[in-house]
Order: sequence, then C-alpha cells, then structure tokens
Amino acid sequence: TLAYSPDGNPWVAYSDVEVPYVATVMRFPAGSTTDWEVVGLPGFSGGSINYLNLAFGLDGVPLVAYMDSARATKATLARLTPTAAVSSVDAPADGLLHAGEQLAFTVAFAEPVTTTGIPRLPITIGSTTRYAAFTAALSDAPHLKFVYLVQYGDIDRDGITIFSALDLNGGSITTQSTGAPALLQLPGSAHLPGVYVDTAPILAPPAFIQVGANQVNLLLQAN
Repeated sequence: TLAYSPDGNPWVAYSDVEVPYVATVMRFPAGSTTDWEVVGLPGFSGGSINYLNLAFGLDGVPLVAYMDSARATKATLARLTPTAAVSSVDAPADGLLHAGEQLAFTVAFAEPVTTTGIPRLPITIGSTTRYAAFTAALSDAPHLKFVYLVQYGDIDRDGITIFSALDLNGGSITTQSTGAPALLQLPGSAHLPGVYVDTAPILAPPAFIQVGANQVNLLLQAN
C-alpha cells in the first residue's frame, strides 16, 4: 500500500517475501533520485500479515494496520518510529599503510543522529581485532568519522576486514528526530582487499666499511 507523508514524499508498506511475508515499511527520502530506505525494523510484525494499510496521523507519524498471524489473525495497529540506519561506509583508499598512519572511515546514516561517548568501528587486521574510534560528526550530523592509528606489529597483507556492525562501547547513537536508538548494522562488503597494513621493519642492503686492514659488514635496519 502507498501513502504520501505530510511533506509530500512517498512511503510504501508491504508484505516482505525476504522476511517471510511480514510487514516492512520503506520511504523515498526528499532529494533522492534512486534509493528507497527502510523505516524502523524490516519485518517488524510478529508473523505473516494480510489486509495491510498505511496512513499518516494528524501529527505526521505513520500508522500501519494489518491482520497478524502471530496474534491469532487479530487486527493490529503499529505506530512507526523512524529509526536512523547506516546508508553507506566510506573506507580508506587502496594502498599500503605503515605504523603511525591513519585508517579513517566515514559512516553515513540515512538521517541525523546524536552521538555520545566513544562508539567504535571494529576492524580485523591480520587475525587481530582493532577498533577505529569515533572522533567527530562531519559537516552534518548523519556523517560520523572513525579513526584507527596503525600500531607497530599490525600486519595484514591480504586486506583488512570491517565487522558487520558498529560497537557502542558504552556510548549511544540515537535518531535525532525521535530519540530512538539507531540501527548499527553496516551495509556492503566487509573485506577491503586493497587496503594493506605492514609495520614489519625494512631491511636495507648490506653495507661495508673499511677499518684498517679489515672489512666490516653493516646491516642497516629502518623503522
């Protein structure tokens, strides 16, 4: 079923075949040309649904009415609370990083969020879990920056990996418009095969100096 929000943007509620016929709501945000985004949790009904209808209350909040098989096919009315979800992750450019260099990530939410504490983005370097820490909201509140400073001992020669969700680490990320907790799942591929880390010392070619009648072999090591 299709309805238009008070600001003129289309919303749709439907029985989602990917989450066996439970209710999902999506909206087409203002300014977008191609992308629909999920509102709240996908598949939020208790069971498969029938007789689905979507409308907006006088306060502009979307309401979904349906018959829910998980509630003995009783009529159910759900008041949706928009929840910010991650729309994209901007990862570091391909290349080799050494100790002291930064791995910087920008996580974009579909709508403005409020961040407290120091949430973090878990990543795997080699076989070790490291954390890119939240540093700032960039330009506007939907974009959060996370940074990890490469340490000596970090080695990953086949590309780092991003975990599938942000870690609040005792902090919070909430939807500004409603105060609801933001969804922390990350979209897209988690493996970055072009981003390498190598902090192993670089060995210079052997050098020789003459000391009297003897030749001394010097092995130089650069860090």
